Amino acid sequence: MVKYLLSLVTLFATCNSLKSLFQTRTYFRKINKNEIKVIEPIKLEKENMYSIIYLTGGNNIIQDDIYSDFLTTLASHKFSVNLIHGNFNDYNKLVDELDDTYKGVIVAQHSSSSILLANICENCTKIKKAIFLDPVDSRIFYKQYWHKPKIKLSHLKNILFLNAAKSYKWSLKPFGIPFIPFFSIKKETLDTNIKCKINKIVASDYGHCDILDKSWSDLMHNSRLALGNQNRTFHTNHDYHDWLSKVFFYFSYYNLNKLGKNVTINYTIE
Repeated sequence: MVKYLLSLVTLFATCNSLKSLFQTRTYFRKINKNEIKVIEPIKLEKENMYSIIYLTGGNNIIQDDIYSDFLTTLASHKFSVNLIHGNFNDYNKLVDELDDTYKGVIVAQHSSSSILLANICENCTKIKKAIFLDPVDSRIFYKQYWHKPKIKLSHLKNILFLNAAKSYKWSLKPFGIPFIPFFSIKKETLDTNIKCKINKIVASDYGHCDILDKSWSDLMHNSRLALGNQNRTFHTNHDYHDWLSKVFFYFSYYNLNKLGKNVTINYTIE
């Protein structure tokens, strides 16, 4: 009888959590001669969801396919996710179109596309929120930044640093070097307006590449190039992507303090 009741509780909790998720579709948006890949909920009015411009690692050169599980999970949490190829330069037109169609526009980046994010936000003043996922300070590759002590973000009202703790730590068992040892971007790296609110969330047990699909994440973990969570199951990988998506959701729509403690993810809010 007890097992039966526990099963009912588990089923109810699962069904209740799925109510907040949306089935997604993938299509292409045309901006001049460029095609933008879009993943977004099917049964949700566009004006009721935020649009995210997501920049991949390697200064947005890395293919978005290796982020598939995370990006689809993110879209199911009430976001239109826009994926742009590396040589795209019509950001003003794209942002204008997204801002007219959706609730607002957010730019998010992973790894070394941080300066690209900054350039987009400085040139497109309608963008008010940005998310840095394990940002690498890549100013050395941008000549116009060589003599600038800080990265300017004049128009943003809210910034979130979302870091995986193992990206910044040495490990002996198993051996691993930090993926971002010295060139991480911090709050002090940014030159923002006085009203800009900056938050930081750190996932304690995850690494730089756990955001990737499991096969790629496992490759980086097993090669010791980027250590991740020691539990290498599909469910652990997906649970992390689901948690990241929840962080995006509360940062964008509500308040990070409403995120609550997830029993499978240890994290801190700073």
